[in-house]
This record gives sequence, structure tokens and C-alpha cells, in this order.
Amino acid sequence: MNPNIIEGFFAILDDTYQIQKIYQTKSIKIFKENELLFKYVDPAYEKSCEVFLNDIKEKSVSFNHRIEMTDKNKKMPFFLNGYKSKTHMYVFGIQDQHHVEEILEDLISFNNANLNELRVLRKQMQLNDSGVYNEITKLNNEL
Repeated sequence: MNPNIIEGFFAILDDTYQIQKIYQTKSIKIFKENELLFKYVDPAYEKSCEVFLNDIKEKSVSFNHRIEMTDKNKKMPFFLNGYKSKTHMYVFGIQDQHHVEEILEDLISFNNANLNELRVLRKQMQLNDSGVYNEITKLNNEL
């Protein structure tokens, strides 16, 4: 495993946790479509996986669950993140490597920066709208 390459998968699940579509990096290639996700979960982590998937069902999103997957008795640790749409659940699995925490922190920082930028733009739009409403009110009062 190369520590400079992120290994992982992206799965689209139905509400029974069956994999409808799977995208995985070249060195993973363990998951198959039309299989239950639980087939690949190490038995010691089944409860954790159940909690993760229930969080997605109930809260529409779940982050940073460490779960071990198995492939022919080879255990592979993953951090699972996921969200739900009306019809499907989307699960991202990033293989647990030493640099993954740094990558996740960078992604969170990037996301926060984008959110802050959107908030500033929204506030500017509200201020602009407020100015227009004030001008319209002045014109109405003059009329």
C-alpha cells in the first residue's frame, strides 16, 4: 500500500443496504454490485456498521466511522462517510492510512472556507436587497 495514494470506494446503496453501484480504486476491487454491504464487514464491526447506516437513514448523514472490511480473510480498515437522498444511500470509504486524518482536516477546512464565502455573499445580497427595498419605499412615499 502506497502511503501517498488514497485508496477507497464509493458505493450507492438501496434501503436494504445492497450495493447498487460501486466505484473503487484499482488496489481495492473487493466489492461487487448486487451484494449486501454487510457481506464485506468484519464480524467484529457489524454493530458499528449498523450504527453508521442507521445514522444515515435517520439523520441523512454520517461521518468518520472506522470499520474493518474483509476480503478473503484480509482485513482492511476504512473510514466510512455517507449521506442519503430520497431513494439511495451514498457511502464513501477511505482506507485508514496515517495521512488520512490530515486529508480529512484539509477537506473540512476547505468546506468551511467555502461556507464562509457563501455566507458573505448571502449577506451582501441581503444588504443589496435592503437598499433596493428602501429606494422603492421612498418612491412609494413620494408618490
